[in-house]
Amino acid sequence: MSGIDGLDRWSEIGARILVIQDESQAERDLANWIAGVAAWISAVAANTGLQAAWFSEEPFLLSDKGIERAHKRVLHRLGLMKRFPTEIKYKQTVDKLTAVPHRDSAAQGSGVAADYVDPGRITELRQSTGPRFSTVKLVRLCEELNASMATESYLAAIMLLRAIMDHVPPIFACQNFDQVVSQTNGRSFQPQLNRLNSQAKDVANRFLHAQIGSAEGLPRLPQVDFRSELDALLGEVVARLR
Repeated sequence: MSGIDGLDRWSEIGARILVIQDESQAERDLANWIAGVAAWISAVAANTGLQAAWFSEEPFLLSDKGIERAHKRVLHRLGLMKRFPTEIKYKQTVDKLTAVPHRDSAAQGSGVAADYVDPGRITELRQSTGPRFSTVKLVRLCEELNASMATESYLAAIMLLRAIMDHVPPIFACQNFDQVVSQTNGRSFQPQLNRLNSQAKDVANRFLHAQIGSAEGLPRLPQVDFRSELDALLGEVVARLR
């Protein structure tokens, strides 16, 4: 049992197609099953990337035909469904965390949102994935960054920010973030990227590489708050991927 409402039922429906030997019936039931699972994903796991995975290319052999091809298509999708519980439970956890009111005193009464990355920007990144650059990991980094802010996990937040900076340079045809900043010389958002490359990187390095000692300090929100700078970077990422 998966523990995910509806998942076991849809898996069983798919498995039943494997015993059908009539090609026309198998193809008809397969089409209905694919559409049914897609509707179920939209209801229980929207914005997880599972919808895109469900409609991804099916790697069956060109020599396959008839009932054999239909059965291989079913097996491929049943394999995809095995990862559904992990993705759905992760989304449920993130949703719970981001629903927690932000308690940091620096944010009280300031109108500052708990999210580090605007949900709309995450949606744009998810929709910008393509054959050359997959945004799956980038989206997950942003989601975990938001989850860390919701629980005031500022050490995790600044380290995730640094991870994003290390992750995106290939989109700019660069090897590292220093080159990204140099490439944007004269652009309106270069000052924001400069702050990421100097201030944010320094804060991250200080907490990431510091060894244990007799007295230690922990970061607070003002030290790790580079939201506008990160949004400028992600906005350019979206623009280059489209």
